[in-house]
Amino acid sequence: WDTEPVKALDLFAMCVPAAIADHPAVAAMRLGVEERIPQLKSWEDYQRVYAEIPEETYHGEARAEAVRSLGRARAVREWAEKLPKDGPPVAVCAIGLQDGVIEGDVLAACPRIHMTGCDVAPQASRGIKALQGRFPDRVAWHAIADDHYDWSAGPYDAVIMYEVLEHVPDDSIAIAKLRRMLRPDGVLFLSTPSAAHWVESYNTDPEKRQAHAWHVRAHNPTSLWRLLRAHGFDGE
Repeated sequence: WDTEPVKALDLFAMCVPAAIADHPAVAAMRLGVEERIPQLKSWEDYQRVYAEIPEETYHGEARAEAVRSLGRARAVREWAEKLPKDGPPVAVCAIGLQDGVIEGDVLAACPRIHMTGCDVAPQASRGIKALQGRFPDRVAWHAIADDHYDWSAGPYDAVIMYEVLEHVPDDSIAIAKLRRMLRPDGVLFLSTPSAAHWVESYNTDPEKRQAHAWHVRAHNPTSLWRLLRAHGFDGE
């Protein structure tokens, strides 16, 4: 997994020793993943799955503090803090908004930022309502309703898409759409689970194994940068 993205069903070749590949428990796990992955091709099934996510997955003080400590949260927060406080509005789109913790910190960092939040999960509406209460007239909501790529069109000065790319059926379509959403000098903040971490999770953490069963693929830095540069992105 050093150079290529890993597809979900390929994990078994990496994680399951040949000697136990036919064990009933292993066969059941394989079947579970094979049953889930095709469901991502059905938009209705995708919506149903996310509607069933427990509310506590999206909200709570402990989760908020954990999210704020992540490097990806610091990266976009520091970008917002460096923006001049005076000037025209800065348009930002947050795809996969969830509870709005990162987005709230970004809005607080610069009064010029106006944000559109996008998410398929109905639980995220609580996060957007909280942001609209804190930042009246600076937050809009776009419910992802038509397909996996039904994101607000833009143009945007920045797009935040954290932990979403692994869910969409075609990541090339997704990255091309993000490029069109951004202004020529716009900034994309993107994160997705690493292939190495994904494989390790399958081996060591049954709970994460179940969660990752809904992921279509996992990238590594090489494969992700190849995808991004193919659509005109550069950066760090």
